[in-house]
Amino acid sequence: MSDEVTFLGVTINTVVRALSDPDVLLEDFPRRAELAQVKDDGYYPVSLYVELTDFLEAGFGWGAMLRHGRAVGRTVIDVSLSNLPITGVREAIEAVQTAHTHFCRPVEGAFEVTRAEPGMLWVRYTAPYNCVLQEGLLMEVAARYGAGRALVAHERCRRHGAEACIFRIKYSLERPSTPPPAG
Repeated sequence: MSDEVTFLGVTINTVVRALSDPDVLLEDFPRRAELAQVKDDGYYPVSLYVELTDFLEAGFGWGAMLRHGRAVGRTVIDVSLSNLPITGVREAIEAVQTAHTHFCRPVEGAFEVTRAEPGMLWVRYTAPYNCVLQEGLLMEVAARYGAGRALVAHERCRRHGAEACIFRIKYSLERPSTPPPAG
């Protein structure tokens, strides 16, 4: 990954905004001063995003990063996807890919649906975003554009030597007749 790749500031700010208390949670982040200067419509080195998400994952763990990814997913849906005529999970993931092509200069990597079956998709992921955060984002997107329930399995991972991360997304095609119990 090269620092020549840049991201639209909204990508970085979405991660920060989804934190419950950024001032406290990012207090020890070495590049904290740079974060304060990030504007949604500016472009910034990919290294800032990567170091931020690595810092969060190292400090708070996989589960917290997955939950954070879901929060980022809700923001992406509310800000970007909700304005589009999306009717299903595959279309939503394709919209995430389209957004990626606008947010990353030059475009590096992709969110590619490689296989589809009723209620299940496989996504080959090679973009430079944190893959655990993306697992949470994909879960949120599948839940919102499916019928409310989704599971994401991170079947292969670049962090463990794979060429790409492979996510298997299972989602409901029908809403349950009674809502699932809270908790």
